[in-house]
Amino acid sequence: MSESGASEVLEKNQKRINRYYFIVIFIVANAIAFILLPIYVNPYTEEIKSTSGSSYSFPILYVILIVSFAAFFIFMARSKRVSLLKILIYIFTGYALLVIMNLDLSFLNPFVDLIISIIATVLIIYFTYKGSSISLTALGLILGSGVALLLASIFDFYITVIIGAIFSIYDALSVVLIGSMVEMAQTAMDHKMPLLFTYGESDEKIAMGFGDVIIPTFVLFSILINFGLQAYLYSFIFALISFLPINILASKRPQPGLPFLINAIFLGIILFLLFPK
Repeated sequence: MSESGASEVLEKNQKRINRYYFIVIFIVANAIAFILLPIYVNPYTEEIKSTSGSSYSFPILYVILIVSFAAFFIFMARSKRVSLLKILIYIFTGYALLVIMNLDLSFLNPFVDLIISIIATVLIIYFTYKGSSISLTALGLILGSGVALLLASIFDFYITVIIGAIFSIYDALSVVLIGSMVEMAQTAMDHKMPLLFTYGESDEKIAMGFGDVIIPTFVLFSILINFGLQAYLYSFIFALISFLPINILASKRPQPGLPFLINAIFLGIILFLLFPK
C-alpha cells in the first residue's frame, strides 16, 4: 500500500474511533449514574421534589442561565479576554465538581467526604488545566452523571420533558442557525476549557459538549425513577441508535447532538407506554 493510501486508511480509522469514543463516554456516564442512583434518591431530594419539583420557574430559569452564559462567553471571547474567561470557567467548574464529589461520597463520614472531595477536585482541575485528556474526561463523567442524577431526582417527569425539549431546540438553533455553539466549542477546544469531551489531535480533534451527556442522562434517569428499568432500557437503546445519524452528519459539519438524543429518548418512552411488555 502506498504512503498516501495508508494515510487515507488511517484517517478513516481515526474518524471511526472518534465516533465510537463518544458512544463509550455516554455509556460510561450512564453506568456511573446507575451506581450512584441510590445516593441521590434520598429524603432530602424527595423533599425538594415535593416542594419545587413541579415548578415551571425552573425550566425558565435554566434557559435564562444557559443563554446568559453563552452570551457572556462569546462577549468575553470576542473582547480578547479569553484568559479571564478561562479562569472564571475553571473556578465555577471546580466549585460544581466539589459539590458533586461531596454528593457522590456522602455515604462516608462527612469530614472524610469533604477531605477526599477537595483533594480529588484539586487534582482533577489541576491536571485538566495542564491539558490532561484523562482528567478532562474524568471531570466530564463525574459532572455529567452527578448533575444528571441531581436534576432527575428533584424534578417531576413533565418538567423533565419540558427541559429536554427546550434544550434540544436551543441546541439546534445555536448550532445550525446562529452558530454560537460552534464558536463556543472552537474557543473551548483552542484554549482547553473544561466544557467538552475531546478526542484526536490537531486538525483531527473532534468534541462533544458536556451538555450532550448531562441533559440526555438526566432525562433517562428521570424515566428510570418514574417508570422503571424497562422504560429506561427502551429509551437508552434508542439514544444509542441516535448516535449513528449524529456521527454520519457530524463528519460533514458540526451537528447539534441534543435534538437527536432527546427525541430518540422520547420515542423510547412513548413506545414503552404504548407497548409496555
